[in-house]
Amino acid sequence: MRAISNNIRYIIVVVMAAILLLGLRSSVWAATLSLTPNTASAVVSGVFSVEILLDAQGATIDGADIVYLHYDPSLLEIQDDDASASGIQIAAGTLMPNTVTNSVDAATGRIAFSQVTNTDESFTGSGTLATVRFKILASGTANLNFNFTPGDTSDTNVAYDAVDLLTSVGNASYALTIPPPPTQFPVLSLSPVSDRESAGAVFPVRIYLDTKGRAIDGVDISLNYDRANLAVADDGAAAGVQITPGALLPNTTLNSADQSAGRISFSQTTSGGATFTGSGVLATIYFKALAEGVAPVTFNFVKGRTTDTNVSLGGADLLDSVINGIYTITSNGSAPIISNPQPTGVIYLPRTLSLKISTNEAATCRYGFTPGTAYDSMPRSFRASSDGLAHMASLTSGFQLGRNNFYVRCRDKDMTPMTGQSDFLISFDIISDTVAPFISNPSPAGTFFAPRALPLKISTNEAATCRYGFTPGTAYDSMPRSFRASSDGLTHTASLTSGFRLGQNTIYARCRDRSGVNSDLIDFPISFTLITAPKLVASLEGLPNPSSVNVTVVISRSGTGAQVATFSDRPDSAGMVSLPDALLFSPGSYDFVVSAPYYLRKKIVNINLTAGAVVQLPTLGAGDLNSDGIVNSLDWSIMKAVWARSSASADVNKDRIVNSADWGYLRKNWLKSGD
Repeated sequence: MRAISNNIRYIIVVVMAAILLLGLRSSVWAATLSLTPNTASAVVSGVFSVEILLDAQGATIDGADIVYLHYDPSLLEIQDDDASASGIQIAAGTLMPNTVTNSVDAATGRIAFSQVTNTDESFTGSGTLATVRFKILASGTANLNFNFTPGDTSDTNVAYDAVDLLTSVGNASYALTIPPPPTQFPVLSLSPVSDRESAGAVFPVRIYLDTKGRAIDGVDISLNYDRANLAVADDGAAAGVQITPGALLPNTTLNSADQSAGRISFSQTTSGGATFTGSGVLATIYFKALAEGVAPVTFNFVKGRTTDTNVSLGGADLLDSVINGIYTITSNGSAPIISNPQPTGVIYLPRTLSLKISTNEAATCRYGFTPGTAYDSMPRSFRASSDGLAHMASLTSGFQLGRNNFYVRCRDKDMTPMTGQSDFLISFDIISDTVAPFISNPSPAGTFFAPRALPLKISTNEAATCRYGFTPGTAYDSMPRSFRASSDGLTHTASLTSGFRLGQNTIYARCRDRSGVNSDLIDFPISFTLITAPKLVASLEGLPNPSSVNVTVVISRSGTGAQVATFSDRPDSAGMVSLPDALLFSPGSYDFVVSAPYYLRKKIVNINLTAGAVVQLPTLGAGDLNSDGIVNSLDWSIMKAVWARSSASADVNKDRIVNSADWGYLRKNWLKSGD
């Protein structure tokens, strides 16, 4: 009995000693978290920064959790410090190497942030754990409070060896003020607002922006103009028709003029978080006066509507009013100037002859076969383009072998008769075409991997129609299949799904000119060799059957980097990826880049492709859930948000539930990057 009593006493002493040691440890090591600045009388405006300070006070720690730092979202808005990641993040400090949680709930006004050491490291000291940038939304008193109860390990903690060492936190309070907004709002105007120009003239109209002292980050212009009287003269800087941008804002994100609709679309924005305040020329339009009349140019604008003309800041349309323009186009007193006649020189006898001219102003044009014929007496008319500057006619008669002269006259769109108008001559010679088209540039030529659809291609030296067959000596009219000709009749293509085989292939082509008179009497052979295509096998980590995932493959030539093909396909259950049907490429050395949604991209180089080769594409590592090329805490945050649920991105093994089996792949690939 005495022995039992002694044992009980011993156990009680041990337990009390453990409690005493734990209490001593907790009281000796007293880590703190605080905010700076935290002065209650601080008055700030615009955007300001608050640092979260950690002081271990001599203790050894292995992690810190901010769960949560509360703020008032009606007064403050946190500025994102990682634009490459989804959601809103604060700026992590470098006290510890691993930031495992970094998120902001802007709706409820709370920040969650965690940093931990590596498994074989610890931290002792003090410094900035993270920095928060706040934008002021309204005036008032804004409090920042840590969610902290001493001894509670589910809120804000400073941890070591599973013990919360945090003993106190320092909250903050700020008096917020916002400068009163300007009393005026931005205005867009056209300059000059009115003008008189003669038909055929090119004149500038400037789009003028005045922000009236307000900061803006973007402008959208939608302008309508009278396309019957005006056309936009292209600035020549890029394909299509464009106006000339100004330099008020650095990024021109849209610039186009639709001549058929009479509409100009133009946008400029600032860069990053910058804004613009001031006035100046946003862009300049160079209009060509087409025809006499009154030509309005108007902004497409309804105040408050964000789908038309806007001057914006943070998504809000600030534009208050616009000033439109109206321009009077008067007669220049002269007949339109005609230029650029087609055809010229010597041409072969065509079935259909195309005549073309240009004018310096909007006009209607006619032609005849007798010099000195008045405009109203000319028997035939050109067809004008929508702006009245380009004119074309198609003739199936009225031309012959030898010299041909066509006499042209044009009239302004106001149809005022011109006195003393002279003929514009279109003169050229037509000769008989007695030679069959010359065929060249056969494709394919050489050795290629056999495709499922074989592309054929040839060229001719004149407009022609071409056919092909599989038997030599077949007359043009008896050939069973036809090429598809380009608009100019010089390039001819066909796609075969049958009629070719592995080994040597010869396809015989013949062509006939557009006159329908001259045909090739000798075969033009298209000869090539086909070999068995390679097989590509994809592999996705965590998926024995990858058929549910779309895999993208980029094939390039080794050394040069010249791209051969980019294609996407869902592999079969064994991982086999199908090559594009019409992909035609030859044996040699190639590089492969393989990617799939939510996986790290991989590259293999200098793969020698031969007949029937099987290429095992590199296994793609799982876990890049936000597709930013690296597996890290951002991907973990995505997975954590859908834990125990189904998710297309986070369910790595596709078993319809996100759990620790999926987390294992993230942990395995943590901080790994794609190629």
